[in-house]
Amino acid sequence: MQLLKKHYQFIRNSEEDVDVEPNEYGENLAKEYERKLFRDYAIADLSKYKEGKIGLRWRTESEVLRSKGDLICAALNCEEKEELQSSLLNFSYKENGEVKQCLSRIIHDGRFAEFIIGEFETHNEWKLCVEKESMKSFYKDRGSGMHAVKVEGTIHASMFQVLSIFYEVDLYKSWVPSMRDSLVIHKFGKYRFLSYFSFNLPWPFSPRDLISYAFAIDRLESDGSIMVSVQGITPATHPEYKDKIGSYVSQDNVCAECEYASFLVKYVSPEETFVQIVGSVDPKLSYVPYWFINMVTDQISYLSMSKLRQVAKTVPHTEYQTRIDSNDEIYGDIKRRLEIFLSKK
Repeated sequence: MQLLKKHYQFIRNSEEDVDVEPNEYGENLAKEYERKLFRDYAIADLSKYKEGKIGLRWRTESEVLRSKGDLICAALNCEEKEELQSSLLNFSYKENGEVKQCLSRIIHDGRFAEFIIGEFETHNEWKLCVEKESMKSFYKDRGSGMHAVKVEGTIHASMFQVLSIFYEVDLYKSWVPSMRDSLVIHKFGKYRFLSYFSFNLPWPFSPRDLISYAFAIDRLESDGSIMVSVQGITPATHPEYKDKIGSYVSQDNVCAECEYASFLVKYVSPEETFVQIVGSVDPKLSYVPYWFINMVTDQISYLSMSKLRQVAKTVPHTEYQTRIDSNDEIYGDIKRRLEIFLSKK
């Protein structure tokens, strides 16, 4: 236990995430323990709050199973279930002599996620463009060159098959039209990463690049869904990532601007999944007529859902299924969390 306490880290820096030497038993022990924790909601120790001190730790499996920190108050010795509120904290703490503020990004993510959820749940200001084949697509002009689209519908495939289409970034180029490259640049954790995408456009347009920051919101225990939120970034807008994304900025390509994008995948039945996609993008086509961009955007939003349905049918016979079967850390974890949700219905 003392060895585990010595090497444990609340949030481990990505540079420290590489495998250590086999003889570093303490480090390996700590990392193995950290992998078993559920890093969505934290448990709070408020015993020293009068001194201005709050302790946080991640939930264990037993706490997840009984909804501690989610449907039950997150305070260590509190079992209250009524009138709970969710809060995001800028948690400053000292670890190994270093002062850290590991949850400052979560504050931003939380606010961003709340905005995305609002876009999913309301149709205010959205214009219905296409409604057929049990799917709907919407459009909204956000001004300043930004074009927002939203599409929703049901896909006849399991939740894991649909999730794999979104999660396996390097396989995007196998089905997304005109995409010439897609890859994960850097992983901060299982569900938080930086990605790079490159698109070919017909002449006379030059290729378009997009670098994005994405994170997942686990809503499996509340409504059986997972939401992934995406935001376009550049070295100028996010200098903290400059060293990680700088080499992917090309002077020959135009960098498209993604104000926001997200997809939500929700369990309906073992063979049916509800999907919502929303995004606001400036493709940097200022000399193309506005009406033409609007028309193309309407069609692309509808076709994206049609394409997803086609790809979902092929998943059981492709690399996607191989990855679903072999990646227990991602798909196995989601399966276990989903089973918890279904057992409560």
